[in-house]
Amino acid sequence: AGKIADYVKGVNAPVINKKIVAFLENEIEFYEKGVERQEVETIQLYDVEDEMEDFMQAAISKQVDKLFRVLVIKPNTLITGNDNVIKEQISEAGFQIMAEEMVHLTEEEAKELYEHKKHQRNFEEIVQTMSSGVCDILLLSEEGEMKDFEHEFDVQEAEMVKTNDEDSDIRELAYRLFSFFFPTVYEKFKKTEKTLAIIRPQLLQQQKGEILEEITNARFTIGRQKEIKLTEQQMTKFYSLNEEISLPREFVEYMIR
Repeated sequence: AGKIADYVKGVNAPVINKKIVAFLENEIEFYEKGVERQEVETIQLYDVEDEMEDFMQAAISKQVDKLFRVLVIKPNTLITGNDNVIKEQISEAGFQIMAEEMVHLTEEEAKELYEHKKHQRNFEEIVQTMSSGVCDILLLSEEGEMKDFEHEFDVQEAEMVKTNDEDSDIRELAYRLFSFFFPTVYEKFKKTEKTLAIIRPQLLQQQKGEILEEITNARFTIGRQKEIKLTEQQMTKFYSLNEEISLPREFVEYMIR
């Protein structure tokens, strides 16, 4: 009747189902017996501005607890000797050089690192430039007093990417370069999140290989895997949200068969 009767915060199917059933029973009593409808006072489930801010913070995800920048000095710059000028600029800005690697990329490595640019017309040119000679890769951290550094390098000479960039492609490239060239430092500062994945019985028999491949392609590392047959008690304990909510019998039988 245009009034708030109940609400559920979050996507919680069992709770939603239970509340709908209870609501329908109340509606039947309203129509058949004239029992007064229960109304919930006006509520605000979330603040739109806070919701957007939380969303943006989640979008700018961090793989490490500290802010880093990766500076790539390209082969042509090393040949001309302009690399020293670039290093002076970053030093004057207050950056600390945490690590440095001189690397000659293969074409395949360059393609992998710059995969996000593969749809650009000049992708092959980028690959050729990055694999044409030795690159000087510097891992920079912002410590102590920093000066504003908004300098844009000539793309033919160098590029700097940071791990907190608002552009997801640049941010992803920063992490890719960081983990590729400085794996030891990356592992030290990396934030580790653990995810539990359960492959249900039917899919385990039919598509186990494909699912594991998808997990790997999504850049998850499988730390441990085990095949087990759940008992009904284990199933109920694991999936039940609380004692008042029971799992559908069909689901239980599907998971333990």
